[in-house]
Amino acid sequence: VLFRSIGQKWKIPILWRLAQSDEPLRFSEIRRSMKGLTDAMLSKTLDDLEEHALIERIQYDCIPPKVEYRLSCKGKTLLPALLALRDWGLQQMEEECSKKED
Repeated sequence: VLFRSIGQKWKIPILWRLAQSDEPLRFSEIRRSMKGLTDAMLSKTLDDLEEHALIERIQYDCIPPKVEYRLSCKGKTLLPALLALRDWGLQQMEEECSKKED
């Protein structure tokens, strides 16, 4: 279940981007911060993350329509794991750089 929730190319970067923001983000704000991410893939990924209750979609009744996204409480529980993965990745990069310098 976990890998279906986050095991797609763009899910972790989107979760990470939402985690970095103090405020909910609009679709276009997320898209601009992800090079190579198409509108269709962003839309599908956001739908998947919402379906797994990792993000919340906030829709305002106004014209033009306004929709924002933020991490849900369940999504926030992933942050320690994401931080651990980031730290592990940084450590691996440092070790590779040290090997090249030797």
